[in-house]
Amino acid sequence: MRISQSFPIVLSLMISVSFSAAAENNARIYGTVETRAHAEVLAKWNAASKSSAPKKIDYAAASGYGGSGSGSGNNSEGDAGSSDGAAINYEELADIFVVLAHPTWQGGAVHEVELSPYGLSVGVLALAKGDIIRLHNKTGNPYTPYLAGAGEDDIQDFPTIEPGSVNDLVIELTGDLELGLDEDEEELVTIASGKGWKGQRVSSGERYEFEGLEAGNYGLTFWYWRLGSLDHAVALKAGQNIEINEVLSVDRIIK
Repeated sequence: MRISQSFPIVLSLMISVSFSAAAENNARIYGTVETRAHAEVLAKWNAASKSSAPKKIDYAAASGYGGSGSGSGNNSEGDAGSSDGAAINYEELADIFVVLAHPTWQGGAVHEVELSPYGLSVGVLALAKGDIIRLHNKTGNPYTPYLAGAGEDDIQDFPTIEPGSVNDLVIELTGDLELGLDEDEEELVTIASGKGWKGQRVSSGERYEFEGLEAGNYGLTFWYWRLGSLDHAVALKAGQNIEINEVLSVDRIIK
């Protein structure tokens, strides 16, 4: 009789623990992010452009591809156009990253990048220290990738990747980085890297969502490589849903 009576007690305890664990891991952070040009800067660019031949919108620059991380785009003064004089369509920008950071996260996510005769398939990445760039060499030539940061010692060398091969590049650096190739200096991937990061790539106006989160303190960063980033500190309670919407524009970015 004692054994049979203990079953409901044990079952009740297991259900209680299960519900408690679920409650501690069901918080989420969500919202939308948009990009837009500063009205004064855009008006200045439009006025200047009237004196010259019409320029088409630079969709390659807007997407983050075609420029290989350098060349066209916003300069430090908030230029509304690209270096070839074409306007950037801010309403259709892709490669905006929303990054959530927590000190206990270790990285390890895999980011697929292809190198073809047309160049690198990815122009911009936000990733964590410890993440992996899986580089596929789909050309007929060997290439030697490297990772470089702003400091003299911020350099990470990788083995040469042979034609048809795949190499896993484990990221050990943090900060503003570039992934390049010794054999082709024009091919670059612009990278933002940090400790404990988890990023989502969205287009302007799209929704992002981080779910299944534990209670705690998080860092939330909205980043577009031509404009910069905006940061938020988020204190998340168990089971809490927080909506954070953001706008990236040249007049709001301060770093």
